[in-house]
Amino acid sequence: MVEITRAAGLQDEWDTMVVVTPGMKADKVNELANTPGMCWQNLPGPYNDDKPTTAYYLFLRGENPVRAATWWFPTDDELDFRWTSTKVVHPDTVLTPLHSPGADPKLRVTPAN
Repeated sequence: MVEITRAAGLQDEWDTMVVVTPGMKADKVNELANTPGMCWQNLPGPYNDDKPTTAYYLFLRGENPVRAATWWFPTDDELDFRWTSTKVVHPDTVLTPLHSPGADPKLRVTPAN
């Protein structure tokens, strides 16, 4: 994961990334990000089949937000978190390439042994 974020210009200033999906409430973001009592604004609204909905990769250093990267759910899923319960990753999280015939390649969190 750290190789991807460094290539995207985010250096070593983060230690946690939370996948914030459509309809996620502030209390769930706080639980995942370990930011009790944080007041979040502009969280993505509920998913709507008729149009793509925003989602975020929220990068934190400790309890402090560093950056949020917006993506369109469900179409921008190069990092595939839709079919896993994993919503928090760290710089040392290993991702596995996944390629299915007729679909764009993706990266998925490698399951722990």
